[in-house]
Amino acid sequence: MGKEFAELTDDVRKFIARQHVFFVATAPAGAGGHVNLSPKGLDTFRVLGPTTVAYLDLTGSGVETIAHLRENGRLTIMFCAFDGRPRILRLYGRGRAIEPGDADWSAAAAPFPAMSGTRAVIVLEVDRIADSCGYAVPRYEYVGDRTQLADWCEKKGPEGIAEYKARKNRASIDGLPGLRSVAAGEPAGLRLLDVPGRFAVCKLPADAPLPAWATGGGLFSVTRTADELSVVCPEENVPAGVTSEPGWRCLRVAGAMPFHLVGVLASLTTAVARAGVSVFAVSTFDTDYMFVKDADRPRAVAGLRAAGYTVETEELR
Repeated sequence: MGKEFAELTDDVRKFIARQHVFFVATAPAGAGGHVNLSPKGLDTFRVLGPTTVAYLDLTGSGVETIAHLRENGRLTIMFCAFDGRPRILRLYGRGRAIEPGDADWSAAAAPFPAMSGTRAVIVLEVDRIADSCGYAVPRYEYVGDRTQLADWCEKKGPEGIAEYKARKNRASIDGLPGLRSVAAGEPAGLRLLDVPGRFAVCKLPADAPLPAWATGGGLFSVTRTADELSVVCPEENVPAGVTSEPGWRCLRVAGAMPFHLVGVLASLTTAVARAGVSVFAVSTFDTDYMFVKDADRPRAVAGLRAAGYTVETEELR
């Protein structure tokens, strides 16, 4: 006979630890839309507390679970014994998806091994724990884990995976927003272009005259405040002895953007921040320029592409 449990007992935890596969079920709110059921494997499940569990969500062609959790939070996880004593265990509750770059990502990811293609951590606060007999479930023998996902991720590389998620994980099959980093409401078709060269940010006294070297080159910016004269210019222009921070690369938003367009720069810097990259921006009448350190440029580009932006760059070097 089936039983209910107030918490994840030692017996329940041992049963979970013996299973090599589990299933997650979600659905959109209301009567419409598609119910989703996904199998999960590898070393991706953890019991975090008496009524809290989590699993590592790996990159795939769909994003149904994350999209449904963003909309309504309902989640059921099922474990099923395919050998030994028959048993089915279901964990019901409210879930949430934590993505890389979120404030609590490091803590959420800490219980798991580093895995290729990691996309999110799904945390479930369990409000009902119940098992049932499983008498009609057939026996299967566990042979081993598949290696195809790790092989695919290695072949794709970070930028390839980012582009894949941008294409495949933007929305559910019913049109619900998927990964936040991909489904951000950026203007459709927004492109970023590489600005050649390396730049330096310089600080001069507030009352200093504007030096001739500050305005040489195709791109420069000068800002005077009560505290300083700040110059952004090609790093080769900067004389010795000037207080400066060299080694910046620049990406420019293509085209002209009207002033009523809201949130463009915020969404761009958020995408770069999710990749763990520091950024500063310069805005003009027509558009925005983003500067990132040379060493961080590949991660910044990958983060922008993962968020759905088109980034046209020179060969990264």
